[in-house]
Amino acid sequence: MPEIRVPLPLENRIAYLAVLVAAGAAWVLGMVWHSEYLFRPRWMDAMNLSDYETRVLARMWIPHLLTVVACLMFAYAVATIMAWTGKRTVFRGVGIALAVWVGVAIVVATTGGLQANHDLLWLEGGYSFLGALLVGALAGGLPRRVWIRDSE
Repeated sequence: MPEIRVPLPLENRIAYLAVLVAAGAAWVLGMVWHSEYLFRPRWMDAMNLSDYETRVLARMWIPHLLTVVACLMFAYAVATIMAWTGKRTVFRGVGIALAVWVGVAIVVATTGGLQANHDLLWLEGGYSFLGALLVGALAGGLPRRVWIRDSE
């Protein structure tokens, strides 16, 4: 029996380039958030790290790669859910991103994440919250015709 393939409707396609842009923007937000000009001193205190230890950590590749992967996974999850729902708007993107963020926060809270330093939870929670808003706005609001080359 021949295999029948039904093309995915255009409104249900994932804009992969928008996912990359949203993940990159969230990662850059994290660099700024954790910079010495904003919250690095508080983060160092919360992590109990010296200035030297922080600089050694900043030169390592693994923490940076892990944060890139986390941003990509989050942006892809938001874009996939938006594709399932069939609509891409800024408000829908932000709403889905916040729902995913709450889900991740519940998992972290129930698996022992609340045993961490409360200052660290506020710092990382604030960054991840703003990053989620940014990912949702970009993944939902960037025009599809730019990324997929079709009309909305």
